[in-house]
Amino acid sequence: MKKVGIFNFAGITTVSVLVLGFILATSMSACKNEQPFDEKSIVVEDGSTAEAVDLGLSVKWASHNVGATKPEDYGTYFGWGDTTGTKTSQNNDEYQHANPPKNICGTEYDAAHVLWGGSWRMPTKEQAQELVDDCGWQETTSNGVRGFRVTGKNGNSIFLAAGGGRDGTSILYTVVGADFRTGDVSDADGKAWCFTFYNGNYYVDDLWRHYGFAIRPVTD
Repeated sequence: MKKVGIFNFAGITTVSVLVLGFILATSMSACKNEQPFDEKSIVVEDGSTAEAVDLGLSVKWASHNVGATKPEDYGTYFGWGDTTGTKTSQNNDEYQHANPPKNICGTEYDAAHVLWGGSWRMPTKEQAQELVDDCGWQETTSNGVRGFRVTGKNGNSIFLAAGGGRDGTSILYTVVGADFRTGDVSDADGKAWCFTFYNGNYYVDDLWRHYGFAIRPVTD
């Protein structure tokens, strides 16, 4: 009977260990270089990329609206708590109901979170106020679209297009203004907080929950 030498067996074992070590090292290197999909950017509807822009604030702001393919697109009009953008009812109690939660950021009623995933979500009223108070707002035109260039103290900026808003099925005040939803409901009956620019002014306001407004997401 032919013997298998100890030297040959050891050689096979050594080669196997080396190969296994190479595979593990390669896998660990690949994992180390892998970027979380939701921290800096997200691929939106047409395959274009929305970036998370650092304006030097408490959160990063998306370069696109939900439903848009570039900053100059207004995207989808959402009633408060509607994640489809298709509801046109003018009954505020349907957004989400007569006694809605105080805040829907990051929940199943948050269109930014539902449609973009990860840590993307609607801004809070406080984060919207921070955008208004701590950034420079310059009325301008970008690629033929009117709106505001919002610039942080660090020099980074986002563009907000003047896409107006929707009441029922009617689109109103395009070109001169726009409203953007937050996840916070107002104490005023039937209203929720948003941030707005209109005829050169910009501010945080509470408006009817059934109105269809854009959503500009935020992330950590």
